[in-house]
Amino acid sequence: MRKIDGEGNVYVADPAHSNLYKNSYPINDFVNQGWITNGWWGFTSSKSQEIVENYCKTVAEAGEATGTFIRPIENNSACNDYPTYSGGSWHGGGDIPTPVGTPVLAADGGIVDTVKYLNYSYGHYVIIDHGNGYKSWYGHMSTIDVKKGDKVAQGQQIGKSGNTGKSTGPHLHFEVRKSPYKYGASHISNYLNPCDYIGTNKRYSS
Repeated sequence: MRKIDGEGNVYVADPAHSNLYKNSYPINDFVNQGWITNGWWGFTSSKSQEIVENYCKTVAEAGEATGTFIRPIENNSACNDYPTYSGGSWHGGGDIPTPVGTPVLAADGGIVDTVKYLNYSYGHYVIIDHGNGYKSWYGHMSTIDVKKGDKVAQGQQIGKSGNTGKSTGPHLHFEVRKSPYKYGASHISNYLNPCDYIGTNKRYSS
């Protein structure tokens, strides 16, 4: 419970995007409609209960996979270059062009497995273990907002896109592997084409 004093707006945070506000309401609406009683949060209306319950549900689900992938970058750029570049060399993920500094989102919930830098490859990158036999890779990032062991919810910002490592231009490298997560063209059966799954209702895991 939280006591609220004064005037202005009450902002309801979107737990999936820590730096964004989902909605804002004038403080008088909370008081006049009974969303707050005597300056304190209470469940005096279905609206206040819905807001709090939705928030708690999202927090509780942090770290849990849904079995579907949202787009890790909120733009309409095509996901391409899987499983090879135009020149024919192996490429285990999909590339999504985007300006440096674009928020990168967890495509599904899970636990941060790896946060590293590889100059000759992914640059700054994050691996999320979804706990269902699949992991996702996010490469060439400029900044990273999470650390190993963090639980993340689907849609949570994990950093910002960049052009680090072996990159020919600003983009996000998004890669998905299933157990045992082996690397390389000889282990292509361990890979999924991420471009077939992001932003659709197609399930990558039951």
